[in-house]
This record gives sequence, C-alpha cells and structure tokens, in this order.
Amino acid sequence: MAYETEISNSAKVTNVISDGISAALVQAVVGLPHVHTEDLPKGTAIKLWRKDGSLTAEAISESAAYTPSANSEFTQTTISSTATKTVVMSKLTAEAAQFGNIDLAKLAVEQGKAIARKLDADLYALFPSLATVVTATSILTVNDVLQAAYSVRASLAGGIGQRLVAILDYKGVFELQKELMNSGAAVLAQPGMTSLLSGLAQLNGYAGQLPGIDVFQTSGLATNGGDDEAAVFNPETCFAGVYSPSVIVKQIDVGIGGFWTELDSYVFSNVVEWNDLAGVLLKSDT
Repeated sequence: MAYETEISNSAKVTNVISDGISAALVQAVVGLPHVHTEDLPKGTAIKLWRKDGSLTAEAISESAAYTPSANSEFTQTTISSTATKTVVMSKLTAEAAQFGNIDLAKLAVEQGKAIARKLDADLYALFPSLATVVTATSILTVNDVLQAAYSVRASLAGGIGQRLVAILDYKGVFELQKELMNSGAAVLAQPGMTSLLSGLAQLNGYAGQLPGIDVFQTSGLATNGGDDEAAVFNPETCFAGVYSPSVIVKQIDVGIGGFWTELDSYVFSNVVEWNDLAGVLLKSDT
C-alpha cells in the first residue's frame, strides 16, 4: 500500500526529556560530620592541634621534703595541620546555557557535592594509620565491633565523652544484620541490639546502633590484603579538621578563544589524626 498519512509526515518534537531525573549513583557524605572541625586560621595555612598532658600525684612521708620530678611537669604537645586547596572546575557553553537544561546553579550544587566526597575520602585515608587494630577472623561480627569499642573506651579511661561511631563498608553492615537476624530471641528481645534491623538506611549513612555505638555505612574505604579498613572512634577527639567556612564559588565569563562560562569551586582544608588511642582500625573481609 502507499500514500497513507504516517507519523513521519508530521512535524514533531524529537527530543523530550523526562519529568523525573535519577540522582548520580555516588556516595553521600558520611564521615565529615564525625570530625572535630574548626575554621581556617587567619594569616597562615597551618593550625596546631593541642593535646594536654597530665600530672601525677605522689605520696611522701611525714616531714620529708618533696623533690620535683617529671610527675609535676605539665606539658602540651601539638599536631600540625596544613590546609590545602580542593577544587572543581566546570565549563558551560553558550549553547548549553541557551538551549540546554543544565544551568550554573545546578553545576554549583554538584561541585559542592564533589568537594564534600573528596573531604570524606581524605578522612577514610587516615583509618589505616590507627595503631590499634581489630581484625575479624573472616567476615565482620558484632563481637569485632564491640572489641574495637572496648579498646577505645579503655584508652579514653572515661576522661572524654564516650559516644563512639563505627564507619563500616556496606558488606560489614550486611554481615552484622545477618548475624543479628540469626541470633534468636535473646538478642532480638533487646531494643538496643535491633535498630540495625529496623527501618531504612539514612542518606547520611546511618544504619543503626550497637550498644553505645552509632553505626554508619559507606563506600570508598581503603582495602589491604583482601580486607576492608573501617574504623570505630570517638568523634570528639580522634580526628581534627580545618575547613573553609563554606565552598568558595567563582564565575568567569569567557569570550576570547571560546564562548562559555567557567564555574570554579574550591575549599581550603585538611584533616589529621589527633589522638591515636581514640580510634581503632577494624579489618574484615571485603
């Protein structure tokens, strides 16, 4: 047959975008809120994080003269932190700005997310430097996490807040959930042991609690010898970070040699291990 009026005969819009849009499947920020943070210093890129020493009392006999010793000398030490620049640069062409659906505001939001993920990664890179290590026999167990928490609390000796966080990989949290599900009525009857089994994981990575430990899950942890390198630590004292108060955004309109708008976002930052005994490296099968 021939000469039918077909759809190809009509003028039509050939590209229609969806109303919905899928977010990029990248990790949200998890670790950064669990770092002791301060603003950048003024006039220098270096901040010294102070650590107090302690004094030791001594007993002396009646009428005896006291001879000063190292027990009487109070000393502070410092950890040096040098802020460096983390940047993202994007270009939006004149055509994209005029005819596309990606604008500078969208790029600025995505650049901020990218910088936050980089700052998270800087924190995770410090986990393997923790001196105290708990290594799971194979997969991660509740006992491994509690052992790490015990080590931190024993080191803090009650002198600092006892809140702890565990930042684990997704498989580690899965293994904990599986263990709890198979533990039977005795464990499931304890409310403090079941929050890992209730509800959905949060956007900030929060997965639930074990006794005295807020458990978070993320990706991007270091691996070594087939083990993921997670951590259990005290968020007040283990890691310290210096950061710009906000992401700095600059817009540059380019005319010579090209027609686009350049958007640059950056922060100055650094994160360091402040108190080694306030954290434990937790290794388990990937």
